[in-house]
Amino acid sequence: MLQMKQINRLFAIILMMLVSVSCIILKQQTNNYTEKIRNLNINMIMVKGGAFMMGCNAKKRDCRDDELPLHDVVLSDFYISKYEITYAQYDLFCENTDRKKLHDFGWGRGNRPVVFVSWYDAKAFCKWLSEISGENYRLPTEAEWEYAAKGGNKNKSFIYAGSDNANKVAWYLSANHPRPDSLTYMKTQLVGNKKPNKLGLYDMSGNAWEWCDDGYSKDFYKESPTNNPRNKSLARVARGGGWKNELSYCLITNRDFDTPKMKDYDLGFRIAKEIQPKME
Repeated sequence: MLQMKQINRLFAIILMMLVSVSCIILKQQTNNYTEKIRNLNINMIMVKGGAFMMGCNAKKRDCRDDELPLHDVVLSDFYISKYEITYAQYDLFCENTDRKKLHDFGWGRGNRPVVFVSWYDAKAFCKWLSEISGENYRLPTEAEWEYAAKGGNKNKSFIYAGSDNANKVAWYLSANHPRPDSLTYMKTQLVGNKKPNKLGLYDMSGNAWEWCDDGYSKDFYKESPTNNPRNKSLARVARGGGWKNELSYCLITNRDFDTPKMKDYDLGFRIAKEIQPKME
């Protein structure tokens, strides 16, 4: 009987030690996760939801077929990153997931928008960030991207993200050619060096194309639902235009697409985040 009590007491001590070690490990993991998130330094802007007209306004310019018809869309609140995801942020993701870092083409890394990233790569980044933060990060829907680019409920009907003058807000082909014989600007530029739009979002026109979560369909707008419409086709939407594109590609409502495996030296992304539900 005495021996059984001693065994039970020893078992209880071992159990307490295991619980204590588990708590230490959990605390260390939490601290590591917090440190990772802090090092990422991703600035998210809250976008107040509402109704808006998605698509091209034919009174302002000639519209492409896939930008029509202009139609009502209603969105809930969401967050979207102030800047395009940079090499500095993506490199941390690679280091923490044993991935090979993406090529920078000799332009430099740091606060340049990460490019040569596939849709699958962008989704993996969002999944990893969600896991280490406990929050729901993702790519923006196409409707969310356009609403944010237009300035959300502060929309001023600009044709570029923040202005009708592209030179104020966008890095595009002509802006990257100050002289015909110069290659100085033939590359991505540091994020945030042009003016932001009304929500304080930078580079939503030009610099790097940005993946959206949605699939692409040329005729999607014709049968598009009102509430945060989604398309599930295989081709994935990219928005915003890039540094090596003509100005027309940087228009807010311009739509482009590619296969989710596609990588290009002007193709990057920004991220969105769900609004956390209030605790009862």
